[in-house]
Amino acid sequence: PGRALKFRATSFIIRNYLLPMRWLLTALKLKRKVKNFNPDIIISDFEPSGIILSRMIKKKCIVIFGYDPEVFEEYKKKEIPTMKMYIQARFFEKLYKMANYVIIPKLLGVKKESLLYFYVNPVVKKRKISSERELMKKLKLKKKPIVVMLGGSEFAFKVAKEINKISDKFDEEFVIFGGREKLECKKNVRHFLFRENFLEYLKVSKAMITLAGQCALVEGLYFKKPMLIFPIEDHIEQILNAYVLKDYALIGKRIDLRNMEIILREFLRRNKELEAKVKMLKVGFNGAM
Repeated sequence: PGRALKFRATSFIIRNYLLPMRWLLTALKLKRKVKNFNPDIIISDFEPSGIILSRMIKKKCIVIFGYDPEVFEEYKKKEIPTMKMYIQARFFEKLYKMANYVIIPKLLGVKKESLLYFYVNPVVKKRKISSERELMKKLKLKKKPIVVMLGGSEFAFKVAKEINKISDKFDEEFVIFGGREKLECKKNVRHFLFRENFLEYLKVSKAMITLAGQCALVEGLYFKKPMLIFPIEDHIEQILNAYVLKDYALIGKRIDLRNMEIILREFLRRNKELEAKVKMLKVGFNGAM
């Protein structure tokens, strides 16, 4: 919860104080569902319900999630993590230890093996998409847009509002996806709460602005787009994702939201440089295979 682009423990606890009980109730509900199905294994992300269920029915559990403890160890050598980040790290690592097997997709692909975890290349939706010329006509675009992918969190809306506010100062088209309420858009802004053909817009875009969730970042890398990334402060997965991509994207901070125009001009100035860097990356997008 929150639109300040910062993870706040107090509001999180107030909103989720019943969460541990929900984990248990969810596991019990699932136990009834799988009684006749009798699964061989349980596959989960970081939610404890899957692990609790696996213990209840005495089946092995595979956890698939983007938090990488080895990246956190590297991050700690160069930055000073907050206490909130340490607490989240211990939580995720505890769940990893409870699982029988842990699979971690790597944003920039697998560079080395690990003794504790099984690393895979990024997982991305691969589908046949029309040519850029056909897409420009289909999507009724006059020029390549800047795509803003913000997901459904409350954090996203703050970023969307700031971009919309200063959009008319730029000779650009902005297409914003996500948020929980509709924006009153200026002339050069379109806003969709959700669109199944998001990847079509991304393919023809000149750049992408996004939070630091792994799915959107992988899609940006797959289409070789320069990215302006706003990680949610104190949110360990997002902070580490931005850290991994710091040499290939422009990383924004919460304070930049106070003057979005400055960082957006910097992003457009460095657009070609960032595009060249991301095009040089050799990443295998076959993590799902």
